[in-house]
Amino acid sequence: MALEQVLIYGFPAIAIIIAVVKVARELGFDTKYVPILSLVLGILCGIVISFEQGLTIPAGIVLGVVLGTAACGTYDVGKYNKV
Repeated sequence: MALEQVLIYGFPAIAIIIAVVKVARELGFDTKYVPILSLVLGILCGIVISFEQGLTIPAGIVLGVVLGTAACGTYDVGKYNKV
């Protein structure tokens, strides 16, 4: 997969993961399990992207781990660095 494909599918996937996790937190999801939820959602998004791009499932899982951890990290940076 080219870097352009990762950027095209990755950034919206990160935004979707952050939004779903935020909704889950507002509905009462335990905050100590939020990173796990983010990782699971990332893996699911990565697998969907891998099917779209014709990649193998392990490549999708690796991409999903990157997406999930990026979403979790992006949310934490935004949460703790409010201006």
